[in-house]
Amino acid sequence: MTKFAIFMYLCAAMPNLECKMIKTESNSFKDEYECVHYGYKYSMELIEKFGREDVNKLSLYTKFVCTPYTEETYST
Repeated sequence: MTKFAIFMYLCAAMPNLECKMIKTESNSFKDEYECVHYGYKYSMELIEKFGREDVNKLSLYTKFVCTPYTEETYST
C-alpha cells in the first residue's frame, strides 16, 4: 500500500542562509491529497507563529514535498 511522507523546510531568503528541515507533528499520510493539505495548513501555522515582524525581517518561507513510499520500503 502506497503512503506519502512529508519533508518540510523552513527557509530565509537571505544570503548565506540555507533551508533547514523541520519536524512536523504528522509525517505519514494515506494519500497525496492529505499530505499536501497538511503541508499548506502547517506552513500557515508556522508563518502565523513567527509573526509579521520576523517573517518580514528574515524573509521567512516554508517549502515541502510529499513523497510516495510503500510500507515494504521501511520493513527491511
